[in-house]
Amino acid sequence: MTLTDGVYCFSSSVGLTGTLTLDAQGDPNAVFIFQIGSTLTTASASSVNLINGAQSCMVVWQVGSSATLGTTTAFSGNVLALTSNTATTGVTVDGRLLAQNGAVTLDSNTVTRAQCAAVPVVSVPVSVVPPSVPVVPPSVPVVPASVPVVPASLPVLPVFLPVSVPVSAATSSGTANDEAGPIVNVHGAPGASCVPGDFRLRILVRDASGIRRVDVFLDGRLVERSTRRQFYVWIRAERLLAGRHTLRVVAHDREGNQTVQTRGFTRCNRPVSPPFTG
Repeated sequence: MTLTDGVYCFSSSVGLTGTLTLDAQGDPNAVFIFQIGSTLTTASASSVNLINGAQSCMVVWQVGSSATLGTTTAFSGNVLALTSNTATTGVTVDGRLLAQNGAVTLDSNTVTRAQCAAVPVVSVPVSVVPPSVPVVPPSVPVVPASVPVVPASLPVLPVFLPVSVPVSAATSSGTANDEAGPIVNVHGAPGASCVPGDFRLRILVRDASGIRRVDVFLDGRLVERSTRRQFYVWIRAERLLAGRHTLRVVAHDREGNQTVQTRGFTRCNRPVSPPFTG
């Protein structure tokens, strides 16, 4: 399997057999986050392969219990296990193995701590710059990306938000004369029933001229801004007062057009108790 950057959530255990390829698509700052509810297990001779600029320092495996790497596995990324980490014979790790409450067990392994490659700095000789043009300092500081880690226990509501597309979108030719707003798909928006707690939105946007930015508002307050064609937003409904609330997604393309999606939902008056199981 080949995956691009993003957040991937699994409610229970995950098993890896064969090769998982992580494709950064030429972006060295591409981030891959895997949130696993219980265990992570790899079969013997499995591997996590990084291509097109992907860096192991940008790969995070959040494991809800324990991780076990099978013999001769070639693994990439930082494993953050709640209980324990076990690397069996011959495992190589490009990254880190961390355990919060238990042990990290090694057996004839090679672990190389992941470090992000520095962005190259281009220096311009002063002699080629005309005297009337100010010289720009060649050293530009690189600001590290801040990646929020979202709890894996929050539910994903599989409800589809209808798409609102301007009428002129059907005649858009995809050229610089694009006069249609972006096409926006929002998955995970609540339906008619009230919402008992937090939920997640998956937002996909496409446009012929390209996406400039996408803003997500909750009750008029900006909660997320992104320039990606696909991203996730966690709506903290648990903290809201009971009653009616409004979500609004505003997508801007590079030609100055925009599309607005609006959807309301109701916060429940009291928490909904889960069913008892024996």
